[in-house]
This record gives sequence, C-alpha cells and structure tokens, in this order.
Amino acid sequence: DRLNVPLLGEIPLTQEIMEATDAGEPIISKTPKAHVSKIYQSITEKVMNALN
Repeated sequence: DRLNVPLLGEIPLTQEIMEATDAGEPIISKTPKAHVSKIYQSITEKVMNALN
C-alpha cells in the first residue's frame, strides 16, 4: 500500500514448497490441485490480466 502497487497474493512458506524447491520441481507441476498451487495460478492470472 505504501508503494501504491497491488498485492498479487501471499504465498505461504510450507514444507511442500520447500521440498519441491529443493528437488528443483515447481510445486504447481508436482501438485497442481494443491491449495498453494492455486495461489500461484491466481497470481499468474492477475499478472496476465494486468499485462493485457
């Protein structure tokens, strides 16, 4: 809010994300239906909408 930019989303730091990151595998590829993957998808959609 101070910088006058919209918040695209909040990504929790979970064990699942850390393990996927350590393995070099995107969490959205590993578990596409997981809650955290849906957060990434939502952020992606917001960015795409802002660019169009």
